[in-house]
Amino acid sequence: MLIITPPNLYGLKCAESNIFDVEYDVDVAQCRAARALLNWSQMDLMERSGVAQRTIADFERGTTKPYGRTLTTIIAAFEAAGIEFINRGVRMRASPKKAGPIRKLRSGA
Repeated sequence: MLIITPPNLYGLKCAESNIFDVEYDVDVAQCRAARALLNWSQMDLMERSGVAQRTIADFERGTTKPYGRTLTTIIAAFEAAGIEFINRGVRMRASPKKAGPIRKLRSGA
C-alpha cells in the first residue's frame, strides 16, 4: 500500500512532502478498478498520464512503488476522466471534469 498526498487534489498530501495534513492511499486494486471503469488499457493510461507503460505495469504487478509525483500524475489522469477515489475503492463522478489537453511530462520532472 502506497500512501500519497498529491498537491492540488482535494488537499491531499504527497508522501514526498509535508505541506498538507490529510493522507490518502491508493493501492494496486484501485488503479486496476479505475482503469476497468473507464475501459482503459495500460497504454490508454500511459497516453493520458504521461507515465511509462512499464511503470504502470510494474506498479499493478506490485513489483515497484512509484514515486509520489508519479502517483499524483496517475491520479490526476483518472480524476480528469471522472474517477473518484473513495475509502478503499473507486467510482465514477456524476459528471466528469472537463479535461484539458494531455501534457507530456519532461523527463526527470
